[in-house]
Amino acid sequence: MSSAPIVGPTTADVCERLIQFQEMVTGKTLYPYQREFSFGIYEAILDARAEEITGLKARQSGKTES
Repeated sequence: MSSAPIVGPTTADVCERLIQFQEMVTGKTLYPYQREFSFGIYEAILDARAEEITGLKARQSGKTES
């Protein structure tokens, strides 16, 4: 008798949870572009992809934030 495979959370689910944890620990909410970048890093780690990830920020980025 064959049983149905156990299905756990997807990589995307885990990435979202890690971002939520990151925001909870730091007390800061990520901007959409930061969220997208964090998601990509977590996804690459969880999928064990050996790739180089590059992030590019504008030189004036964050100047008006406190």
